[in-house]
Amino acid sequence: MRKIILLAAAVLALGYAVFAWATVDRRGDEAQIRSVIRDAADAVRVRGVNTIISHVSADYQDDSGLSRDSLRLLVGQALWDESQRYRCEARIEELTVNGDKAEVVTHATITSYESGERVYDRTLTLLFARESGRHAVILPVKTWRVIGSRDAGLDVDSLLQ
Repeated sequence: MRKIILLAAAVLALGYAVFAWATVDRRGDEAQIRSVIRDAADAVRVRGVNTIISHVSADYQDDSGLSRDSLRLLVGQALWDESQRYRCEARIEELTVNGDKAEVVTHATITSYESGERVYDRTLTLLFARESGRHAVILPVKTWRVIGSRDAGLDVDSLLQ
């Protein structure tokens, strides 16, 4: 019985490892970066603060002094009102990859479904870096994360309101 359990565990572990290896994102850098931006924009609609922040580096710093933690608070505060639903569109205007760094100029618009009011509408620059991460918990991979931004129009004073 013990051998059967060990064999079953080995088969499951091997199956999981094969699944993890088979599902690694092997697309090019630009496609992966576009996917990060699309995923974060889609997360705004469903209030996925954790999904949004998962694409942000622990070393994030921007030109207004926000860190990853203060950005999490700001995004969480903005998406807190459950009576509001938002649509987020991010149009990439320029994407430049240079080794393990990338710069993306994008125009982001966040609109309230109920009122049609644009609550965020500006062109900003996102700075990306390829960082070490894990895919399916076990495989070490390099993943693109936002390490900074310019002209985002967000600031620490917004947290105090």
